[in-house]
Amino acid sequence: MSETVSRFNDDALRVFAILAAGILLNWGLFFILALFTPLLVGFICGYILDHKRNAIIAGTLSAAFSYGLLFIATGSVSDLLVFSEAVLIMAIIGGVGGFIGTLLYKRMSKSSY
Repeated sequence: MSETVSRFNDDALRVFAILAAGILLNWGLFFILALFTPLLVGFICGYILDHKRNAIIAGTLSAAFSYGLLFIATGSVSDLLVFSEAVLIMAIIGGVGGFIGTLLYKRMSKSSY
């Protein structure tokens, strides 16, 4: 009974860290890649996480949070319905990127064996 038990769940902490990195990466790449940013960031999150569910969640939430703040900061919030649809579209693109990143990681890890 002398084993130490970690109070932190390693998977949850890893997903949270990638989520925070995805938010910052979305903000940083927005002015360079514009609409392709959530796809690329979701792709990177999916490749690093290597778990479909967590990758889709990280890609979706990072895109939704960062684009929500970006649209508010740029003054693009004229109508609540248009704002929510724009954030939803970017979140879906981020989730698709996370799914594609996971599939690519699985394929590359299979081919390396």
